[in-house]
Amino acid sequence: LLYATIFGNVTTIFQQMYANTNRYHEMLNSVRDFLKLYQVPKGLSERVMDYIASTWSMSHGIDTEK
Repeated sequence: LLYATIFGNVTTIFQQMYANTNRYHEMLNSVRDFLKLYQVPKGLSERVMDYIASTWSMSHGIDTEK
C-alpha cells in the first residue's frame, strides 16, 4: 500500500511538470506568432522572448501575483 501511494504521488508530480512545460511552450508559440504578425523588430522580439524565458524560469509557471 505504501509503494502504491508513493508511485501515485510521483506520477502526479510528473504529470504536473509535463502540463506546465506544455503550457510554457504554447505561450511561447502564441507570443512568437504575435510578434511575427505585428512585425515587431527583431531586437525587441528577442528581448521579449528573453524576458518570458527568464520570468518563467524564476517562477516555474506559478502566478506570483495571486
